[in-house]
Formats: sequence, structure tokens, C-alpha cells
Amino acid sequence: MISIYEAITGKIIDINELESFRLKKLKERKHRTLTAFISSISVAIISIVLSIIIYNGWVMITGIIIAVIIFLIVRGSQLVSIKKNIKENLLQSFFKAVIPEMSYSTYDHVSREQFEKSKFIWSYTHHSGENHFAGKLNNINIEFSELLLTETIDKIRLPVFTGPYFVIQFPDKFKGRTVVKPFSKETTADRKIGNFIQKIIKSGDPEISINDKSFNEEFKVFSTNENEAKNILTKEFRSFLLSYTLNSKTEAFFSINENKIYFGLNKFEDLFKIEVKKPINKNLLEKYYNNLKTLTNISEKLYELVDFAYKNPKIHDNRFLNYNDEIKY
Repeated sequence: MISIYEAITGKIIDINELESFRLKKLKERKHRTLTAFISSISVAIISIVLSIIIYNGWVMITGIIIAVIIFLIVRGSQLVSIKKNIKENLLQSFFKAVIPEMSYSTYDHVSREQFEKSKFIWSYTHHSGENHFAGKLNNINIEFSELLLTETIDKIRLPVFTGPYFVIQFPDKFKGRTVVKPFSKETTADRKIGNFIQKIIKSGDPEISINDKSFNEEFKVFSTNENEAKNILTKEFRSFLLSYTLNSKTEAFFSINENKIYFGLNKFEDLFKIEVKKPINKNLLEKYYNNLKTLTNISEKLYELVDFAYKNPKIHDNRFLNYNDEIKY
């Protein structure tokens, strides 16, 4: 990655140009809003004239309602369109400058197939997302994006997963599949789906026991290879997972499957939020840069932890404890 300082001082990023684009789009919105207002007024006037001619007050009322609806729809769609244009222009330019080794797409996301291989969530009906990054970072093939998964229950769409999701390629194939799910997930989102999902959970991969009270209070572990799972879940790795859940509403998910490492943070903040009425300045770009750095650091730390544990099986038993000993954080 190129530092934010290098990008700005080296004129790789032109903040004035980005801000000019934002102001230009806001000006276009004002003109279009004025046009929509004039059109709506015309519809209202026509309805009033017709109601006078045919002596029918309902024509006037209907016309005014239609005029208001037209104005609100047009104004709302303009805001969405302009926000999308500003976001694409700003983030595409910014991320291309600071992280050229990775491709970036504003409105793409990690595929449904890649999410389902993680086995994080057993049931959801809608899969969407944005801010997709993919490429090789320090010789590690990484893909991540923000995801929004929802489950429709009784015609109500409930969020099941909202936050960054990572797919990291590992050079070797794992012996089995291991999934670490937040314990709270079994009592929040999954519970909303009903008893059926609980049956699916019970009939999935076997649940294994990790003799770590603090960890067990936050997570459940499922694996088709218990020895490999316990080798991977070292003290340091468990501390890493707990760091995202203790004293926070965030829920951390982790799994290994085939030759991929999967990681997700549910209930996470929108990292690259755009507010069209706020100026584009150095502070905003620094915020985006720091948030991106957080995501790349997570990717590299995950790989480092898994790679060390994979290459040094059970070394943590002798260094730290036996499996029958409880870790105290």
C-alpha cells in the first residue's frame, strides 16, 4: 500500500478535483429538483383547472397527490443516483491510488458461493454487498468486501450478517473443515429463524470442545477434524477472535475449508460511508485509508496465525498449556 501522505503530496490523489466533482453533482441535483418541482406544479395546476371545468373536487385532490408523489420519487431517485456517482468517483480514484496491487469495485462483493463455503450462516434469502477488493497482498491472495445478508420471516426482512467478509487462499489443503461461530449467533439471528435452523445446526459438522472457559462463553466450534481444529485454534488465535467480541456488539466468524481461510465480522460499522452533503477533504480520505488498513491488517494477521499453527502442529501445547488446562485472559 502507498501511504496516504505519499498519495496526497505526490498528487496521485487530487482532493480538489474530487471535491469539484461532488459540488458539480450537487449542482446538477438542484437543477433536476427544480425541474421536477415545476413539472409537479404543472400537474397540480392542470388538475385544478379540470376540477373547475367538470365540477369534480376529487380530480383536483387526486392530481395534487400525484404531483407530490412524482416530486418525491424523482427527488429521491436523484439523491440515490448522485450518491452512487460521487461514491464511485471518489472511492475508485482513491483506492486505485493507495492500493494499486488490488482491484477495487464499488458495487461488487464476495460471491454467494464463497460465502456459503464458510458455513457461517445456515439460512438466508438475500445476499448483497459493496466495496469489493481482490488481489495479492504481500504474496497472499486475498478477497474481501462488505456484505449484507438477510432472512425473510413473516414477510419481514431481518439482517443476519452485516460487515466485512474475507476469503484468503492458503497454499495447502486443510485436512478437514472447521467453523467457529459466535455463541450469541445461536441465540440471536439463528433463533429468529426458528427450530428448523437449530436442527440444521445439530445435524451439521460435529461440535468439539475447547477447554477454554472465556472462549467457550463467546464461541462454538464445529469441525470434521478435531486435531487440526485444536492445532489451529492456538491461544494467540483465540485471543485474536475474542478481541473482536469482548466489550463489543461485533460477532466474529472464522472457518477453514479446503484451501481457504474465511473470516467475517458481523454488526460492523459501514467503513466507507458517503455523505454527499459533507465536503471531501484530507480528514475523510485519512479515515478511509485507516479503515482500509484495518481490513488489510486483519487479512495478513489471519494468514500469519493460521500459517504458523499449520506449520507447527501442537507446538502451542508445550509452549502454553495442555488442552485440559483453561486459559485465563
